[in-house]
Amino acid sequence: MRKQSLDSGIGQFINEILPFVCWKRGKYYEKIDKNYTSQECPQCGHIEKKKLSQRIHNCSSCGYRCNRGVAAAEIIRKRGLKAVGHTV
Repeated sequence: MRKQSLDSGIGQFINEILPFVCWKRGKYYEKIDKNYTSQECPQCGHIEKKKLSQRIHNCSSCGYRCNRGVAAAEIIRKRGLKAVGHTV
């Protein structure tokens, strides 16, 4: 019950409160597609399936290697920059 309550609170914050506050302050807000962020290589864009237990991103295409979470964060950053018109 508590987890469900917490999930709905976070969902309401992301879907309703944060967009309103950004709009009120004249800031841009857009949701970024989170799908496949941990499977896509931030260097070359190659997508490779990984098991959840695999914690290191090691691209078989270009050889880029880093922590899986860091690689996913880099992809989300790139998608965000692309969404606002910056070249990456």
